[in-house]
Amino acid sequence: MIGSLAYDMNNEKRRGLILLNNVLGGQGLNNRLNLNIREKYGLTYSIESNFIPYFDTGIFQVYFSAEKKYQARIVKLIHKEFKNFREKELGVNQLHLAKQQLKGHIALAQENRVGLMLALGKSLLLFDKVDTNQEIFDKIDEITSKDVIEIANEILIPENFSSLTFI
Repeated sequence: MIGSLAYDMNNEKRRGLILLNNVLGGQGLNNRLNLNIREKYGLTYSIESNFIPYFDTGIFQVYFSAEKKYQARIVKLIHKEFKNFREKELGVNQLHLAKQQLKGHIALAQENRVGLMLALGKSLLLFDKVDTNQEIFDKIDEITSKDVIEIANEILIPENFSSLTFI
């Protein structure tokens, strides 16, 4: 696992990082880490990224499982993906599809009533309000490819990442 500090839950850029995370290594097998490391090179079966915002800080992390002999190469490939996000804006179609996929994940997550009630309660406790789906979707639609590249240049900096290895 490699990880770095990220935005807290009150930072307006957190939604952009959620979108970036979804494209990089979020839910589903069509994310870049799965396509470019798992499928292309076959170095790992499991690879994903996560963004976890807390009250006063956040964590961005990439987890993968692999044989020890592949770990250094995988980390190098992960940083190559980070570099792509820092240097190349998402195309119009890529950005649109990423937003639609994120909205779909949000809508599906609400089918789990227990999870939905916990999320609504958390939102009420932390922000003193609950956004409607349309408000959430509107905020996602406001994210631009320039926002994503700016966020990548703030968060996906190799020197800021620490690693943790389980053997």
